[in-house]
Amino acid sequence: MSNENNSTVEFSLPQTMSEFIYEQLKKSILSNELNAKQKISEIEISKRYKVSRTPVREALLRLEAKGFIKIDSRRRIYVKEVSYDELKEIFQVLGALDRFAVCQAVDNLKSKQIDKLERLSQKMEKSCNIETIEKYFEYN
Repeated sequence: MSNENNSTVEFSLPQTMSEFIYEQLKKSILSNELNAKQKISEIEISKRYKVSRTPVREALLRLEAKGFIKIDSRRRIYVKEVSYDELKEIFQVLGALDRFAVCQAVDNLKSKQIDKLERLSQKMEKSCNIETIEKYFEYN
């Protein structure tokens, strides 16, 4: 007796320790658990995750490359503060990408999908303040 199943099984490869630490620190920065200009200790992170400093260094270098942290000439590590001009530029790029995505998708959307997008848009509008910014990005 044959049981054909056309569904695909999704799985993800295990993260390296460096990837895990990168994601955890990134999440902490984006949720303001780690604040702008706050010092980050490589040793404390190593102790927290019970790993050597190598994966921590790799994660920190990646965070620096992505603009989340700043490592100065004395190897001090700080959460990077985003300037008004950087934030303005980020939102201009996101706006352009959103417009492009909508233009590409509009001809293929069904009314049910449009209704869902309108509901999400309303939720985003209600969540557009500093206290609920995480919800805004979740809806987005």
